[in-house]
Amino acid sequence: LIPGGRYHNKKDLIKFPDLGNPKLEFERFPVYNHPDLVLDRSILEVLKTRDVLLFLLYHNSSYIIRTLREAALDPRVRSIEITLYRLADESRIISALINAVKNESADIGIALDGDGDRLVVVTASGNIIWPDQLLMIFARDVVSRNPGCDVIFDIKSTRRLNQVISSYGGRPIMWKTGHSNIKAKMRETNALLAGEFSGHIFFKERWFGFDDGLYAAARLMEIMSLRDQSLDSMIASMPELFISPEIKIAVADADKFTLIDNIIENGNFESGEKTLIDGLRVDFDTSWGLVRASNTSPAITLRFEADNTNDLIK
Repeated sequence: LIPGGRYHNKKDLIKFPDLGNPKLEFERFPVYNHPDLVLDRSILEVLKTRDVLLFLLYHNSSYIIRTLREAALDPRVRSIEITLYRLADESRIISALINAVKNESADIGIALDGDGDRLVVVTASGNIIWPDQLLMIFARDVVSRNPGCDVIFDIKSTRRLNQVISSYGGRPIMWKTGHSNIKAKMRETNALLAGEFSGHIFFKERWFGFDDGLYAAARLMEIMSLRDQSLDSMIASMPELFISPEIKIAVADADKFTLIDNIIENGNFESGEKTLIDGLRVDFDTSWGLVRASNTSPAITLRFEADNTNDLIK
């Protein structure tokens, strides 16, 4: 698929090959130009007066190249700094969003990650709704129109998803954490909906099966509008969750998988039901716990959930 007999640039390896079958290709999205970033005006001059938000799934990415080129040529520019942020409960971005929602009396607050493929939502009362809770809302909506369809969620997600998906006539599938793992499982099962605790939500009903935080937010607002119901009341209608944060413990990459194997082989989990598709998850009657090796860092991660605080502590 990639021509041989010559050296290769990286672009040769990341460009999807032409297989000669248009049915295998998604329709190309049009590239949108930003109204404030016109060709005859310096981007740096625009940025002096106000911030500009680009959504690079849709906006022209040449704006980034223009900005860097201008900065490289401008003697007043001493450094270029890039800020990355996480969608976490201790995030300053989330704290600012909660304040903005309350100050503006907004119905909903939406936080996307840096490349726009992950989503966290804040309710009108300022509560953070995490992605596995959002997936329960989406599953109820999608399965109601497609009885018997598959819905995939990762091993870190709440087991309440099993109950919600099954109660509406869908088939819940727990799978390995990881963007590529979830996408592969969607192709295998032809699932209409999937999601990860990290915030990736994949729609194949009325969409293309990839994770798009902005589209997921639009689907959520559609549900709120059609049901004429606030997000707070939707969450209140679901069973209350008692959950731990995701706990990370530093472990060297060379040791983390061996440590997980030792826990699986030597741990005493009494009557718990083990799931070994990705690390070790043990489900009990009123609680569950997970320990797994991180895909992205030298660490193991743990997460716990229970029906009440006593069982969570236990």
